[in-house]
Amino acid sequence: MPRCKLDNCPVDTDGRCLEGRGAECPNLIVDSDASESTAELPKAAQASESIPAAFESLPGHVPLDVAEARSFARRGPCMVVALAGMPECGKTSLLARLHQLFQAGSVADFDFAGSQSLPHFEEMNWRATVESSESELKMTRSSSQFDNSFLHLAVRSTGNGLRVELLLNDITGETFKKAVAAQSDCEKLIALARADHLVVLVDGAALAAPTLRHHQVEQVRDFLQRVLQGGQCGTHTALHIVISKLDKLRGHEAVADKMEADFGVRLRAAVGSLNFWRIAARPMDDSLPTEERIGELFAFWAGTTHRYPAPVLPS
Repeated sequence: MPRCKLDNCPVDTDGRCLEGRGAECPNLIVDSDASESTAELPKAAQASESIPAAFESLPGHVPLDVAEARSFARRGPCMVVALAGMPECGKTSLLARLHQLFQAGSVADFDFAGSQSLPHFEEMNWRATVESSESELKMTRSSSQFDNSFLHLAVRSTGNGLRVELLLNDITGETFKKAVAAQSDCEKLIALARADHLVVLVDGAALAAPTLRHHQVEQVRDFLQRVLQGGQCGTHTALHIVISKLDKLRGHEAVADKMEADFGVRLRAAVGSLNFWRIAARPMDDSLPTEERIGELFAFWAGTTHRYPAPVLPS
């Protein structure tokens, strides 16, 4: 019976793959005897036993786990960015948009310098392409099993050549709601305590809807209260509150103004820095070109930290 590397996958009991990929799933362990014999080997050695040498350097599909992320953090300047928000708030769209921008060239004076998560970035973008045959622009939603894993992105300053590693932690909307409901669930989000940047997205479409805006703002406020009370966020954190789907907010900017003012009073003294952003990662027309604003947000991630001296970037 095949087994899986993921603890919560039922494939070894009923034959169903958690990811729905069947025999093609990269986490599948078909030969239990062979896996037991290599269990004590380092990951790199195990990989060399099962993967042809020509493919050993290819990055895997699954985001990095905590141990793998630590290996990148030891290489040099490394920023951990945690993204959180309600379901459908636009986190995945923002990450996918960054991937597209780097495909087109430099972003805010940073060049792409490598990634161990390219297949995952490509999958996030797939359903927004013509080739996917989707009738409407859609994004693949994040899976809660990866709440404590990371997408990897390396960039290099076009000014002084400094390389910076970024580890992007995408917390699902379902987990976000659980963290709001219970401190114990919030404490399971281990990446938050190490995050240089906490990015909380607020759905601009929900802010524009009178029946939805109060709940949206309340959930974000309660989440931030949780992470501050638990010490997962504090003066070591650069906090970013990002209003997404700016194209859907038209005519309701006063609601966003009030929310930002209220959060400023509540939070500014409690964190290392507090920043407000309004973006449209995937606007339905060209009336809101926000590439420059997204670039400014990314430059903040790559060049600012309150944990240790920031990387020296050109002025």
